[in-house]
Amino acid sequence: MKCFYHPTLDAAGYCPSCGRPLCQGCLNAARAAGGCAECLGASAAPPAARSGPSIGAIAAIGCLVILLLTALLGVGGYIYYLRARGEVITQPPVVEEVPTGTQAAGPSEGAVSDWADAEYAGYAWQVSDRNEDWTDVTILVGPPQSEWMGWVRVNWSSGAGRYEIVDQGDIEMGVPEETGGPPSTSSPPPEEIPEIYRPGEEVAKEAALGTVEQPDWVAKVAEHSGDYTSATVWVGPPQSEWVWVVRLRWDPTNTCYVADDVSAFEYPGVD
Repeated sequence: MKCFYHPTLDAAGYCPSCGRPLCQGCLNAARAAGGCAECLGASAAPPAARSGPSIGAIAAIGCLVILLLTALLGVGGYIYYLRARGEVITQPPVVEEVPTGTQAAGPSEGAVSDWADAEYAGYAWQVSDRNEDWTDVTILVGPPQSEWMGWVRVNWSSGAGRYEIVDQGDIEMGVPEETGGPPSTSSPPPEEIPEIYRPGEEVAKEAALGTVEQPDWVAKVAEHSGDYTSATVWVGPPQSEWVWVVRLRWDPTNTCYVADDVSAFEYPGVD
């Protein structure tokens, strides 16, 4: 329904005197005067109600725009100030990647260990000889729980920040008795083989994680025999509940754990 005096405006009510439909502006005037223009014999219709934003709204929008411009100018001025002092970094610094298995800090026992673990993954190794500052090292290499098969002499390269091979050979050809010295045919006893190739807690956890193919999860040895030839390991995501129970048995022939059973972890009182 439209206003009697303004056909383009919707009616907001009726004249209290004659009942004609009136827009909001006409309705306010009729209530104040006791009737619409027609009732009062007025010669002209009342003005239509004002539409559009109020002066207060326009002022509020103007203030917001001014505040935004002020903030942008302030940030821009601060950046310009920092650039003038040379303190603004336009791009992140380049971080040089250190090759896997090396320690850029310098030659050391830890750097040798990292290099050998990466270079001869899956094999046993042992330092046969070295100089005082670990810049010249001779390493014995061979299969786990077996005799040494070869030897490698490495030197620390300051430019590369890692160890580099300078000489190597088979055990049958002799092993240097001293770093850079004449070869000999000595071989370490079996008990000197690294502990990682024998049954134990860390080896059991690593085997369980490999069994469920979740190397990024965590593991906990829940039960084990005295010599760790059998172990039960719980496996699950970090900082979460356990998901799998892996029962392991040590295989002395292949020097590794074998999974006898993998089952879902059962929580008490949960069906």
